[in-house]
Amino acid sequence: MNRINELITEIVIEERFTSLYSKIKNIEIYESFKVLNQHPQLINQDDERYLVEVAAMLSMSELDENKKTALTITTILPKYSLSYGVLSSCLLILNRLTNFPSIPLVLDKSNIESEKLEYKEHLSYFSSIEALVNETLFTVDFMEQPTILTRFQKKVMSLVTYSLASSISAPTSAGKSYVLIRYLLDILYKNQGSTVIYIVPTRALIRQVMDDVFKIAAQSNIKNINISCSSDIQNVIDKPYLSNVLVLTQERLYQLCASNDAQKLKVKILIVDEAQEIQHGDRGVLLEEAIKFTLKVWSETKILFASPLVSNPEILLETFGYDRENADFDESTVVRQNLIKAVKIKKNIFLKEIVDGAEKSLGSVGFTSTGKGVSRARVLCDYVTNLWNEQTSIVYSSEPIESAKTARFLFESEKFKSEDIDELNEFADFIEEHIHPRYELSNFIRSGIAFHFSKLPAIVKSGVEDLMKAGLIKVVCCTSTLLEGLNLPAKNVFIYKPTRGDSPLKGIDFWNLAGRAGRMGKDLSGNIICIEPESWDENPINSPRTQKIQPALEKRLKEESDKVNDFVKDREQGSGRDDYNEQIVSLVVRNRLELGETLVNSKYMTDENMKFLADIDYTIDEIISDYIAPVEILKQNPGILPDRINSLWRYFKKVSNWNTLLPYFPFESGSFNRLNYIFTLINEHILLGRYSEAQIRRLTVIGHKWMAGNPLSELIAHGLQPDEKPSKITSHVKKLMDTLETEIRFTFVKYTQLYTQLLKCHLEELGKTESYVKIYPISSFLEYGACSMPPLTFMSIGLSRAASISLSREFGKRPDITREDCVSWLARLDLDKTRLAAFLKREVFNVQKGLK
Repeated sequence: MNRINELITEIVIEERFTSLYSKIKNIEIYESFKVLNQHPQLINQDDERYLVEVAAMLSMSELDENKKTALTITTILPKYSLSYGVLSSCLLILNRLTNFPSIPLVLDKSNIESEKLEYKEHLSYFSSIEALVNETLFTVDFMEQPTILTRFQKKVMSLVTYSLASSISAPTSAGKSYVLIRYLLDILYKNQGSTVIYIVPTRALIRQVMDDVFKIAAQSNIKNINISCSSDIQNVIDKPYLSNVLVLTQERLYQLCASNDAQKLKVKILIVDEAQEIQHGDRGVLLEEAIKFTLKVWSETKILFASPLVSNPEILLETFGYDRENADFDESTVVRQNLIKAVKIKKNIFLKEIVDGAEKSLGSVGFTSTGKGVSRARVLCDYVTNLWNEQTSIVYSSEPIESAKTARFLFESEKFKSEDIDELNEFADFIEEHIHPRYELSNFIRSGIAFHFSKLPAIVKSGVEDLMKAGLIKVVCCTSTLLEGLNLPAKNVFIYKPTRGDSPLKGIDFWNLAGRAGRMGKDLSGNIICIEPESWDENPINSPRTQKIQPALEKRLKEESDKVNDFVKDREQGSGRDDYNEQIVSLVVRNRLELGETLVNSKYMTDENMKFLADIDYTIDEIISDYIAPVEILKQNPGILPDRINSLWRYFKKVSNWNTLLPYFPFESGSFNRLNYIFTLINEHILLGRYSEAQIRRLTVIGHKWMAGNPLSELIAHGLQPDEKPSKITSHVKKLMDTLETEIRFTFVKYTQLYTQLLKCHLEELGKTESYVKIYPISSFLEYGACSMPPLTFMSIGLSRAASISLSREFGKRPDITREDCVSWLARLDLDKTRLAAFLKREVFNVQKGLK
């Protein structure tokens, strides 16, 4: 092997190789951007054979960089070569690289007219034997179905199979999700009645994972499986024969662990996807605490951390007391990326490929302006319209409204004509009926254009994602939502002066975004087009492609303990003003009460922070001494200051008529006023007057309609003029969704949960048990946007709110229904006999397949 490495080192610097390698890369890029004023220089058969021989040697190298070069050669040459020998050799090399997903693509894109044979039939006898042996080595049975994995995926399987805890990190396009979902379903296939928990950092990712699980479960014909995003497990423990996949955020995981019946679940594995989020503020602290809680409740469960581009994945194992050796960082990827710089000079756009920091000229494109102005949206529109190669493209926008504006400019450019495609028309019709008749996105959709950001209605986001994956939407203008794990790859990614919030995009975020260029199983390569990078505030192109992470809890207590100390001393502040420090203080209080732990002499203490930690411990002692509410409330509600809980508890004690504290069911007379009263109490005692009286009333109006299941279109229509401009409607929808997601579905879900749990304790002290008094779970009603059994059930198994509410109308009013009744009815439902919108029928049908 040493001699091979020496030969490789000599060859890759030879002029013949570097020249030919540059030529074939140029050929591919010229083909991708047919508008370039250049013609590719083809290479002769001798040069093709030479490159194949080099690729064969490179594929045996131990260095990832050499394997990437081999991948480049073997995925480009067959597209242009007329040699059958070149094709068969490239297929064999891809087999050696274990890049099995690219093999059918190479065959499909091959320049040779031939029968569509299984790829090994293109090989010689001995080569086909080698390929078969290699396939066998990398074949794993999932649910008794043989599946061929890449080297990285097989490594993941070895780690997770033979380790109690493991941590993996790889680029975005490495195929992590592909193997993880099949692995968790295989566990349930072999262990009926067991549970696997899959953690994602945001609600937006829940549906994506659930859809993938539903799809693969249906393909594998797995029966008696419950796929849910709810932390309410009563229906699960009542049916021990059911296997369960619970797709949860860290908040819902914590709620699950805090429930009385949690230990009745037989949890086999906890998968923490996007595990690098442990480094980010309050939600990183909560993620760490929820994982520790999980390992306390189910001490024998396996755990797997998965993250992109993290160079120290072992830190995740060390944080939870596991052996750091069961961690793996792999830089291999199935799809290649071309990094391209685009700069306009006078009436032309000049393109250069960037390789290892060096620039190589590719040629130029004539430039045509689409309109006046030099805003980021206009610049992005100009470059996209001039460079678009009719392939799916992501246009990165720094702000939500900028993404909508860019999409508007693209639509107005008339570069993208309206396409009469059923799926696009159905989605556009749905938007006009269920969002607003003049919501501009519907017209964009009909032309294959969309915008996408976090504060869009969930059903709209998921619709855009599905149509993008299907290749029907060609251009999506989107924000940093993509950096939060959303699986929305495309052939091209356009980037110009990128920021995340108010700060320039950091290197790791840039490379995470760049990783979306190229779709595994659909593309052999992707293009990252960096527009005028010299004009960016910071240029991340030459920055490291990986990051070291540090848990947010460790960072704040070790390096910034003075900030915690300043925070904890101010005991008159409202909850929610500094979520990061509040989450830490809440955690330290719980650990002191439950475990007797102090920060002094803990793993967080250093010579530099010892005094600050001692001061924090002293203040924590005072807080605990003053705490009068039930201790279990602290365990059930992380991230809320004990002093604020005390305030609400004291108020409950002063109220002579406890009936006035009870939440009403949303359809009861007086329920609006009672909800307004509860919101007011939360504002006064927990938030210490963050909102004015008028703001509380507005939030009550929105929250009450939302929890009662009113259509989103009704909430959107409120406050809009009949002749409102489409662009104003887009801003209005964004503002409403911001209120719903930030205030209603986060702030007031969090604090109404505290309110009802504290009220339950208060009533128990008064001798009013649950059998005597019904306390409605208004926090769940507010989170899901419904309050009756059918829509809540349908949402818990992964359907959107819009589909769930439409289905509940079909279901009708029935007495004494159960969750099982709803699921059984849905599995039998003939969608052709319903009044559901065509777009919703597609969504429901996909879930139905997993229920039958």
